[in-house]
Amino acid sequence: MNIKNLTNNLYYLSVLLVLLPPFSLLISSSTTHVIGVFIWIVLFIVVFIGLLFRNEKLKVNNTLMLLFMLFFVSQSVSVITAANISAFSSAYEKILASAILFILSLYFIQNERDVKKIILILFIATTASFILQALIFFYPGIILSAGKYLLNNTYQELVDLNINRGRVYVGNYDEMLIPIVLYFLIERKEKVLFGFFAILISVFSFISNFRTRIVMLAFSILSFTLIFLKKIKKFLIFLIIIPIIFYFLYSFLYQETGYTVIDRLLLTNPGDYGAITNRVSRWEYSLEIGLSSPVFGVGLGNYYDYLSPAEQKVFTTSSEVENENALAAPYPHSIFFNTFAETGAFGFSALILLLVYFLEKDISVLRGENGLSKVFVISFWTLFIYGTVNPTDQIAFQSLFWLLRVLIMRSNYNINY
Repeated sequence: MNIKNLTNNLYYLSVLLVLLPPFSLLISSSTTHVIGVFIWIVLFIVVFIGLLFRNEKLKVNNTLMLLFMLFFVSQSVSVITAANISAFSSAYEKILASAILFILSLYFIQNERDVKKIILILFIATTASFILQALIFFYPGIILSAGKYLLNNTYQELVDLNINRGRVYVGNYDEMLIPIVLYFLIERKEKVLFGFFAILISVFSFISNFRTRIVMLAFSILSFTLIFLKKIKKFLIFLIIIPIIFYFLYSFLYQETGYTVIDRLLLTNPGDYGAITNRVSRWEYSLEIGLSSPVFGVGLGNYYDYLSPAEQKVFTTSSEVENENALAAPYPHSIFFNTFAETGAFGFSALILLLVYFLEKDISVLRGENGLSKVFVISFWTLFIYGTVNPTDQIAFQSLFWLLRVLIMRSNYNINY
């Protein structure tokens, strides 16, 4: 195996390791995520040498590269105002890692064959997500007892907390795969396989009891239906099957638990109002914190340190609620409010410019004829919906954010990125 093949294989392996849940490696304190990021660093050095000494080039539009660098710099300079350098470093590691992935993806993903390899990795990672979700739903006791040996500690705490709240949490974004699955359902012969995948994603979204996942699912299915309406007429029966499955799922879960994600969407429980008001409160705090340091923000990861003591710790009679507050408190639960609070007007403006650029290019893609790039556009904005009302500090989210942008570019050579 020559160096080129070795680096290619290491790149795809590292992407898979980061997109998988953060499984612990029993031989050390590392996780699959840590190993994946370590490979990125090694590959980045190799790629940098190639770009510097072998006169290789990245195929990327100069405007995109400029906006990417502007965004990266805006995150970096927030260290100037960061009071908690340890918190800054922890958050910055993920920003840096995802930036490295963006560069590596531009280098290693060059054609449709490379794009399809990434799609295969997405399917493998989603299959692992299915297995973990099934274990949590059907055998929660196994995860509660063995999770500390299998998963990263913080991740395992979130999984356990949500099990106790009747939710299935794996920190996944399976719904963004729906457009890709439906596209292959139409275009490929393996219709049973892709239909099965689409149904599983839909079922696990429902039983997760997370409202955001249902919103993401609805957005991805409706967007795909509108954009590919001419192609899916003969597959409409499949799209009708999903609501029918939801009806039976709702009936079964309501009979077993008396509560489902539909009830959460309809705000039938007072606690569901609390989750919304807590988010609104965090957004208000974010604005106040950002305005206290309007240019560069208070520093990546420093949002929590600027909350008042009363806001940092919410005293309740329920240790479960206290644990939830402790895990949720460091995050404003929105990419927009988090960016403004921690990186100020500089970071917020850089993000908006980047999104406007993406939106402009995506409109051009949707007007074109390349179906694969269209589904990646739907996938990207499905993922982004998650980030508008949830924390975005996860390495998997930030990696997918940039990876999907490269997939849109490399699957459509008719658009000048």
